[in-house]
Amino acid sequence: MMKVKTKARIAIGLGRISFRTAGVLLATFILAGCGARATPSSSLLPTRTLPALSEPPATRTPTPAPAATPTRPASATATPAPQSDSAPATRRTWLALCDGSQYNLGTPAPMPASAPGQIVYMTLDGDIALIDPAGGQPTRVTTDAIVDERSGRAQFYQYPTFSPDGRQLAFVGVTLNAATETITRTVYVAPVQAQAPRMAIHSSRSGPIPYLDWAPNGRWLALLAFDAQRQTGELRIARSDGTPVGRLEIGRSAYWHWRADSGAMVARVGGQAGVRDAQASDRILIIDMARQSARTPEVTAGAFRSPHYSPDGRHMLLVARYAGQDELALANAEGQPICAIAPIRNIAAFAWSPDGQRVAWLDAETALSSPAPLFVADLRTGQRGQIHNRASAFFWSPDSGRLAVYSLVTGTPPSNIEANIRRAEASSAQEDALLTRIEIVDPRNGSAVQVADTLSTREFAQYLSYFDQYSRSTTPWSPDSKKLVFHTILSERQTVEIGVAILSANSAAVSIRRLATGANAFWSPR
Repeated sequence: MMKVKTKARIAIGLGRISFRTAGVLLATFILAGCGARATPSSSLLPTRTLPALSEPPATRTPTPAPAATPTRPASATATPAPQSDSAPATRRTWLALCDGSQYNLGTPAPMPASAPGQIVYMTLDGDIALIDPAGGQPTRVTTDAIVDERSGRAQFYQYPTFSPDGRQLAFVGVTLNAATETITRTVYVAPVQAQAPRMAIHSSRSGPIPYLDWAPNGRWLALLAFDAQRQTGELRIARSDGTPVGRLEIGRSAYWHWRADSGAMVARVGGQAGVRDAQASDRILIIDMARQSARTPEVTAGAFRSPHYSPDGRHMLLVARYAGQDELALANAEGQPICAIAPIRNIAAFAWSPDGQRVAWLDAETALSSPAPLFVADLRTGQRGQIHNRASAFFWSPDSGRLAVYSLVTGTPPSNIEANIRRAEASSAQEDALLTRIEIVDPRNGSAVQVADTLSTREFAQYLSYFDQYSRSTTPWSPDSKKLVFHTILSERQTVEIGVAILSANSAAVSIRRLATGANAFWSPR
């Protein structure tokens, strides 16, 4: 799934430069976007004035580079998204169009719990921490992040991922050694508690480990490990006690999803998945966990990256190609297409709603991080419509009633946080700067509530660029679907703040509460 680049290159240089220079690695990584060049202010309060939107350049990124920074778009004006129940499925397809009567959706998933859950995030000195969303003092899961010039050693943590029951965390520890010019990455599992004892699941010096994914039963952990020299990767599966279960060499990319009963995974592996002209080595696999075997369904994969099982495990979503045309298809659990949800003209990223009743998707012309129309289909009625015209990523709320939509914007940013707190205008702002806008969107009609315009960390830019994979294992939503956690770089203070957006009773507005200093925050599923 992820290309091998930036961090390994930086780390290897540690032995040839002063370690003082290496000491800024962590801060540089977290505060990407801050620095010598002036950057715009961003806000933990709702956006009040909409910046003009713009079209990014035609850049294709077939496989993710760890911690890639998005490209600055060129200026242009966007037109509002049409709200139509008939778009985009207008042309004829080889597959019959899904109309809601061709399959049994099964029983909708139960409503999410009302428990507040916990928020996990990365501290600015590189540790993993937890915080109660109501506030209070954070508790650190790890306490040994360090940059030590005398010993020539640095250590920090990445990619915290909750288990489905919210009781465990998986995360990646990164250790840099200037003397040996090595970088070691280790996957840990630990209970959700302060300074928890942790268990090493997998360790590697060969390349990044950019993705962790728990099985729904919480007993297994899947991870993606790359070999930078060979430019290949492995999908590894281990039990939560550290016992290896199996591995699959996957070439240059892998995207997968667990079935609801944890008995199987569907994966797209090899070649350069997510490119319009996928290589012959690309394939879809159904991995049987009980038999430790994999089979390939008789379907030609179209332009997409991450397949997705339905919440009940009886169906899946994928893009199938027929006579040179791509269709977002509803398939059975064996990967055989049943009917077409919509034609795909470019590259698709999609996700089921947690109740299994709706499907949302992007059809992006270039990289999936570039703005594209966002569509939703109601599988009960067969109705389809465009609900947003410039989305770059989205996450379903647990109750399926909202989408958190992220989009790239430019123009005059909102006033800085200190001025907002004083309810005064910002003294200055820089135009034509890259920002990420967060909105909460109703999938039924496209009505949107603006949360904030933010400056994201480099690592979170990777989450957004490959949200169709990361959204399978992480969420910014609270378990009760009433709150959204986010972060923003405050360039004037050279720091990063975490905030929580709280929907009003009528879901027509949000209030913002500043929570902690930190980045890359996600909510527990329970």
